[in-house]
Amino acid sequence: MAEMLKQKGINLSPPEYIQDLGRKLYTKITEVIQAEIEEVTEEDCLQYIYNLLINRTFDGYQAEIKTIYGGLQAIYNPEVIDEIKKEIERHRKQ
Repeated sequence: MAEMLKQKGINLSPPEYIQDLGRKLYTKITEVIQAEIEEVTEEDCLQYIYNLLINRTFDGYQAEIKTIYGGLQAIYNPEVIDEIKKEIERHRKQ
């Protein structure tokens, strides 16, 4: 680490450098992040959770469909898969 500090032109010993990083992190957390957290509203949190759950559920659903169709394509020819998709769409519309 001492060599890296020297190469970067940082005139601190490794322990001093680590302490400096810790101080900078503390400043970021207590000043910058705290100010950003104060701007967060309850509505922001509700919207985040709603989107997280809906999007994750939908993404999981899409992944499951791709897995099933991939398995079916390994067994059946593409025409059969297309017929299955059409049948599913017909049932969704009902």
